[in-house]
Amino acid sequence: MLWWTFGLILFFSIIANLLRPRKTFDDKENVIQEEERAKAQSWFGG
Repeated sequence: MLWWTFGLILFFSIIANLLRPRKTFDDKENVIQEEERAKAQSWFGG
């Protein structure tokens, strides 16, 4: 179950990166990504 969740997060992050235009005009995107990364680390880190 843990690997399935991790795979799902990885899959969606890859899709989001492919869909997003290359120019980083929105700083909110980066903040949201950092929050998601922190959440994932707290989940998998215990």
